[in-house]
Amino acid sequence: MSQVKFTEGEKVLCYHGQLIYEAKLLKTQVKDKVVKYYIHYAGWSKNWDEWVPENRVLKYNEANVQLQKEIQKKVETSAKSTKKASKNAKKADSSKDDATSRSSTPSKDISTTTPITKEITKSRGSSVKPSTSSTNVSKEISKTNSITDDDLHKRKRQRLDTSASSNESPEEKISKPEITITIPKDLKSRLVDDWHAINSQSKLIELPAKITVDDIVAQYKKSKSSSKGGISCEDISNGILEYFNVMLGSQLLYKVERTQYSDILNKYPDKPMSQIYGSFHLLRLFVKLGPVLSFTTLDKNNIRVLIGHLADFLKFLESKADDYFPTSCFSYPQTSEYLRRAAQ
Repeated sequence: MSQVKFTEGEKVLCYHGQLIYEAKLLKTQVKDKVVKYYIHYAGWSKNWDEWVPENRVLKYNEANVQLQKEIQKKVETSAKSTKKASKNAKKADSSKDDATSRSSTPSKDISTTTPITKEITKSRGSSVKPSTSSTNVSKEISKTNSITDDDLHKRKRQRLDTSASSNESPEEKISKPEITITIPKDLKSRLVDDWHAINSQSKLIELPAKITVDDIVAQYKKSKSSSKGGISCEDISNGILEYFNVMLGSQLLYKVERTQYSDILNKYPDKPMSQIYGSFHLLRLFVKLGPVLSFTTLDKNNIRVLIGHLADFLKFLESKADDYFPTSCFSYPQTSEYLRRAAQ
């Protein structure tokens, strides 16, 4: 049995997203030499109890409490500067021509839109006709969804810090009155592991992924044979792929990943990113999809059907989580040379 660093019942500190929280270690699990702990966050509803890998847990001591305070202060300062930088970036982006805006999607790889993505062109009473290229879809999405990754994390943390005893998930809270896409608890923990690996452990996801977004969607379609309420599995699957390719470059990357993304675009100029990127980036899509879909003109019944399909897709991901979300995919280090390029 692998040696564990902490004991059951021990008071510890634990990373959750960007911040460190006081917690109590309830259970220990060792499987295939991998140690996990079941954590209860102090002052929080037990609904937030979760299994976490050992690298997210810290000893409760003076040095780590000080680290907790420093990170809290750093995040607050970063949130303020990010908001200011985001405004400046939007002004700069508006002056770029179509040739340099390629980072939002490789549009040539998607020749038609799906019934779901066509709805975007009708949002806000727009007179724009449903487009036949994902470039136009991308433009419409950028109009209807102004939430950046940093905005989303900031709003999550605000919700967490002001409603510790609530049973409602942060995804549910930030999406009101928008369309709510509830992410299963196990997949939420995968999102936290994803953030922690990239932003705390200086790792990158190895690309091309061994199991790509295209592969996952194809396996999902294969597992389904019927349609619900007039919206077919084919429509949903194609919609997920199109949204992913459109939103990846502008919505689904952490800042440090953008250099890797640029390298991938140069290396695979003729491939849609859904054939390069994999499960973790696909999962990030569902955090951002609610605000985008809230601007569609679908009626309440079709909205319920759509949400049901997306929930079914997430259940499919959850059922294959161990296959789709291995921590071994975070094998590409952020070298000093890479970080130098990323800072330019």
